[in-house]
Amino acid sequence: MNTVMEMQAAVNQNPLDITTRLVYADALEESGNWKASRRQRRFAQRLENPLTKKQIKQLAADLNLANGKRRERTLSLENCIQCARRALLDKNRWSYASGGTVANAYGYRSYQTVCVAAVRSNGKIRIGVAVTSGTKGSSPTTPVCGLAQNAPQTSLPPVGR
Repeated sequence: MNTVMEMQAAVNQNPLDITTRLVYADALEESGNWKASRRQRRFAQRLENPLTKKQIKQLAADLNLANGKRRERTLSLENCIQCARRALLDKNRWSYASGGTVANAYGYRSYQTVCVAAVRSNGKIRIGVAVTSGTKGSSPTTPVCGLAQNAPQTSLPPVGR
């Protein structure tokens, strides 16, 4: 039982670590808790592949357009996949990632790429990327909300808490 508690603490410390979650599932199985073990294994699979291949392809194309020719304040595909993973774990079921902060002391127009992922009540992940102004007081999630209607979806079963 001590091993199970230690592994649970390790999973709580780093919930995005798939390997730790699978070792925790093994410890649960060895202790006879089959249901919890199966739930942890399914969740590890969702974390490993939160988006479908079609969704990743569309996201890559959207990122290419959003990042444009900028070299700074951009996002990578892995940043967006991590955003979807964090949305699965978040108690409010959403997450966002931005291409960094903008130090705009001279008042020049500056832009950054942002990504927003949300898990809907039916278990589908909605994800979108956009370019937002880096001006003071602008919300990094505002432009992405308009993309939600056109954002690709993937169907995931609701996460058991």
